[in-house]
Amino acid sequence: MGYVHELGFSDLSKVYVFRGSKEISKEQVLEQLGLGVLGRRSGPVGGGYQPKGVQNGFPNAGVTRFLLPASDCEYTLNTLLDELQSDQWPVPPGNRSSRCTGVALSVAAGLLGACVPGTGARIVALVGGPCTEGPGAIVSKDLSEPVRSHKDLDKDAAPYFKKAIKFYDGLAKQLVSQGHVLDVFASALDQRVFEEGEQSLGLCFNGTLEINCSKDIKIQGVIGPCTSLEKKGPAVADTAIGEGNTTAWKMCGLDKSTCLTVFFDLSSSDQSNTPGAVNPQFFQNPEGQMMLRVTTITRRWIDSTVSSEELVQGFDQETAAVVMARKTALKMETEESFDATRWLDRGLIRLCSKFGDYRKDDPSSFTLNPCVRNLCSIVIFHGMTIAQWRNMGYQNQPEHQAFAQLLQAPHDDTQSIIRDRFPVPRLVVCDQHGSQARFLLAKLNPSATYNNAHEMAAGSDVIFTDDVSLQVFFEHLQRRGQTPHSFNKKKLTTILWGAGKS
Repeated sequence: MGYVHELGFSDLSKVYVFRGSKEISKEQVLEQLGLGVLGRRSGPVGGGYQPKGVQNGFPNAGVTRFLLPASDCEYTLNTLLDELQSDQWPVPPGNRSSRCTGVALSVAAGLLGACVPGTGARIVALVGGPCTEGPGAIVSKDLSEPVRSHKDLDKDAAPYFKKAIKFYDGLAKQLVSQGHVLDVFASALDQRVFEEGEQSLGLCFNGTLEINCSKDIKIQGVIGPCTSLEKKGPAVADTAIGEGNTTAWKMCGLDKSTCLTVFFDLSSSDQSNTPGAVNPQFFQNPEGQMMLRVTTITRRWIDSTVSSEELVQGFDQETAAVVMARKTALKMETEESFDATRWLDRGLIRLCSKFGDYRKDDPSSFTLNPCVRNLCSIVIFHGMTIAQWRNMGYQNQPEHQAFAQLLQAPHDDTQSIIRDRFPVPRLVVCDQHGSQARFLLAKLNPSATYNNAHEMAAGSDVIFTDDVSLQVFFEHLQRRGQTPHSFNKKKLTTILWGAGKS
């Protein structure tokens, strides 16, 4: 069952119950909640600005029934939370609990659509397990049937998949048209998501991004938390990437970490003018005011066949890595026979061949700018000698304060890295030959192996790992990067535009 509590009725608990096994339309939700007749209003509202819950100049009575400030319904809300109990119906052995997540989200979307259409709002779904009942179900109640995997999708052995995709796609389109956001908390992260105080959220709503390019630039698409507004124009490229075939996109929710990747393409060989892009962006702040921000970006043409030095100086490796990762993830989701490793290897070879500094037929001369930092788990690894000194308590002795500072330095560095990342990466503190050392050995690619043991310093150890040596991989890349091959300059330009700093 799905329950909707009328917070505005404080005399007693008033609840609307929806059957969880039956799909319900937006019109049925409005009719059951008494919001279908929009003529029940108290009178016109003057002025040009439309506050929250206002439709065509009239206040919507449904806002005061179901949506209230926390100060006006604090007692009622706390009472409902205190009386909240788990489902009284017993779950048969070997079965999953009945969860009608699809119906609950449909009712919530319909309620917001009637109360605050076109105004920023969020639905927060705290999901305790997979949906097993009604529309949007992804698995049966029988525990012997596991949740579908990618292999099941490849074999077309996921009976709930297509119906669930159709249902949630329809729900997403409804929320986009209403300008509302759905936040799904589907895991229990043992960390604080929100800071203290309302001002720390920094949320904005109903964002619209429009890109106007020079005539020589075409827009292939956008990858990120947005949806196409299907606005055609001469700047639309023939090949679409992500949300393409448009020059405008809708973002129902924005915050300070919202990031979009825009892919451009060259439409002609005429590169005499300086290309520019004017990007107006509308969004709604938490107070309901519409804001406009215009970003103008210009780039100079460079003939890479003559000299690519200027292009190398302006190349952002970290951004390029993010762009490639996003494009790889998109291709893995949309292309069935996509080989991610092979595609990335080819792209890396093309990149090194173009931007690497080397002498022909001399792999040892190959050099690149400093690599970007790794974004994997963070590991503090103590060697055997350091671990023994630490266990003996040398760091606690006044004459060994330098050793104490040496132990503390990596912890300070990790905290500065963790502070800016969400979800917070796993921090592993381990010792050589300890049980936790497997987190390092599974991924570390040492340059020292038994093949070059004679080059190691006295007292050093060779570390066995589960992956190939980074040095061996890099040497192979040096050789391949100097091998003549066909190079697609147009695709490289697409990557560079996505990687440039604004």
